[in-house]
Amino acid sequence: LLALGSPKAVGEDFNLGGAEELTIAEILRVAWQACDGEADALSLKKPRRGGRRGPDRSAPSTQKARLLLGWEAPVEARSGISASARRLLEASASAALA
Repeated sequence: LLALGSPKAVGEDFNLGGAEELTIAEILRVAWQACDGEADALSLKKPRRGGRRGPDRSAPSTQKARLLLGWEAPVEARSGISASARRLLEASASAALA
């Protein structure tokens, strides 16, 4: 909404993420542990690379949003992921009871 109302955002695109760079595996571990998963029980396999390769690393940078709009993520990534995972787990448990 901030970008929609700002003339500085016209013709720009923004990556919105947290200040901390996390790998997919780190995000999965945070969510897994938030849902009471045993840390040692999570097994992640590395994907096979076939065909055209994408970048080895890709992380959203919020620098443009901070510079042009003054926006910073209001929630720290790990706590936001944990809270979201717990809410989804609770919602799925409630749905299963219904």
